[in-house]
Amino acid sequence: MEPPTNPEPEMSLNSQNHWWNRTLNLNPNLSIPTTKLSPLMNHQQMKNQRWCQNPEVVPEPELEASEPEPEVSVEPVVVNDVPEDVPSHLCPRLCHMIKWPDFVGYGFNLHAERDRTGQFIGTVDEASPAETAGLKEGDRIIEVNGSNIEQTLDHQEVIGKVKAGGNETKMLVVDRETDEYYKSRGIQVHNGLEEVRYKKSDRSEIQENKENKVPSVNSTATARLCHITKWPDFQGYGFNLHADKNKTSGQFIGKIDEGSPAQSAGLKEGDRIIEVNGKNVEVDSHQAVIGYIKAGGEETKLLVVDSAADQSFKSQGIKVSSSMSQLQHIKTEARAVLGLRSPEAQQLGDSLQVPVFHLSS
Repeated sequence: MEPPTNPEPEMSLNSQNHWWNRTLNLNPNLSIPTTKLSPLMNHQQMKNQRWCQNPEVVPEPELEASEPEPEVSVEPVVVNDVPEDVPSHLCPRLCHMIKWPDFVGYGFNLHAERDRTGQFIGTVDEASPAETAGLKEGDRIIEVNGSNIEQTLDHQEVIGKVKAGGNETKMLVVDRETDEYYKSRGIQVHNGLEEVRYKKSDRSEIQENKENKVPSVNSTATARLCHITKWPDFQGYGFNLHADKNKTSGQFIGKIDEGSPAQSAGLKEGDRIIEVNGKNVEVDSHQAVIGYIKAGGEETKLLVVDSAADQSFKSQGIKVSSSMSQLQHIKTEARAVLGLRSPEAQQLGDSLQVPVFHLSS
């Protein structure tokens, strides 16, 4: 007797004889009814059909059409800690100052502010290397010649760094508004930032006719040539010298004794010394200036300017000297003490015993 055989699956072909238009009898062990495929099935239905024949294959879920995602605003990109949208007027400035042969120093001073830490720019002289390099009053100093000084509290140390540059120095500075802008964003200001603006001293910015311009008739700015002569009963000339801690160069008149030859000759506290006995001493050291004064013996001539006159002459680009027309000559008054008289009295025929005194320190 022959073993039973499984009957062949019935197959019906349509008029177009399409291979998939047929009836399939699935495995009898599966409790899935016979499914008839149609040529009108779409892609998704065909995949579902295959899943029915092979339950291990999971059909892909249909994707529902979704609305486009709303645009998201992006904050400015920060590269090297520098925001791309820095306002043009809020940029650090690198001021490259170069001294001029006929101008004393750079033309600025330093000062400290009560409500802010750090070192700041004080007065900036008009028509000075500092002004033409873009330095402004109130600027906070970040770097001096590439060295950060923000944590430096010693005033003299900062001045020393400026002087160490010789005839030129570079200062990275920020004004108050720029300072607050960078601090609020936690950005460290340094000379490597792309937005740092560089400016170098340029004398061409000053009008040419100011180079040797004489002050107008209405100008009250005058230099004083103080001819100081010692008195027999007075020790020295009655003044001392000092270097202004807020200035980067120059020698200044300090305290003046009451009723002294210096006071009689018109010397004033705070005067800046231009010449000693005809020699320009604007860039000379403290000890050198004292030596020039002592070399005069019993008398000395000091060409000086007060701060107002100094500022006026600098703003006009005028070189102060003992040969200029705007000069006031003042001489120590003669007086007699204990029978001893001054050289002026001797010229009138009086006897004189010449005293010898030294410059008070």
